[in-house]
Amino acid sequence: MAKEKDQPTTEQTEVLTPEVNVDTEAVKANVTDAVTELDIVEEIKTSYINYAMSVIVARALPDARDGLKPVQRRILWGMHQMGVNPGTAFKKVARIVGDVMGKYHPHGDGAIQDALVRLAQDWNMRYTLVQRQGNFGSIDGDKHAAMRYIEARLDKNAAPMLEGLDKNTVNFLPNFDGLEKEPVVLPTLMPNLLLNGSEGIAVGMATKIPPHNLGEVVDAMQEMILKGKSTYLGDTHNPDYETAVKQVIDIDNLPAKRFPTFESEIEIADILKHIKGPDFPTGGEIYDTKEIANVYETGRGRILMRGVSKI
Repeated sequence: MAKEKDQPTTEQTEVLTPEVNVDTEAVKANVTDAVTELDIVEEIKTSYINYAMSVIVARALPDARDGLKPVQRRILWGMHQMGVNPGTAFKKVARIVGDVMGKYHPHGDGAIQDALVRLAQDWNMRYTLVQRQGNFGSIDGDKHAAMRYIEARLDKNAAPMLEGLDKNTVNFLPNFDGLEKEPVVLPTLMPNLLLNGSEGIAVGMATKIPPHNLGEVVDAMQEMILKGKSTYLGDTHNPDYETAVKQVIDIDNLPAKRFPTFESEIEIADILKHIKGPDFPTGGEIYDTKEIANVYETGRGRILMRGVSKI
């Protein structure tokens, strides 16, 4: 007879759970102290203002100093860093968009491409900042080709926008991950906001600035300078640069009031002698000179245009 195998035995261990005494009153007190009571109306106001300012400053509206929105500034800076300057070889837009998105503008590639394409469209920009090669759309609203098919490089008009960046002429700040630096504003040796205008819709406000002719703007600026005067605010406006500045960083230690303030007595009527009105890249005729004067005086108004065709 086969010998039966011994059945395995299972040892049962009793688990003892220690008793924990919880001071419920103390817990309630700590939770109550950690909760901050807020008025919902005031909280909504604060949150809305913070959101609105973020959109205004970092997305939708241009900076008056260089006339560029952040995405436009980052595109020009990124192309400059890539060496895609005027006269160099064209680069694929996909390569430019990827570099800008990865280093400076962590948003959708479509938004970056649309912004770059607009900078190259001579029916949208009075003075294009990007030179195009390939299908960049049309004035009739046709869509541009995919970024892998089209190429671009900086236009000659972008050169004065970027001149002096390597000489520490503007402040820089870290990018979104702290690994790169980008300019707060471009040096902009030309009045880009007046020349190309700008438009944008933010939260609670919007802007639409028309473009103008370079020659007319220069003439108006000359008269503004002739009718203006400079005033120094301090006594330390004439530092000894030869001894005070040995390296670029020494510029930060110079007196802040070393530059004069400028004021001009020019009137709107004087400006209108030179700047007759906006200069749109699509041409056309503008009517109602009184309304044009009102636009420049108040910052609000309408510009009535009509197209002209010859048969």
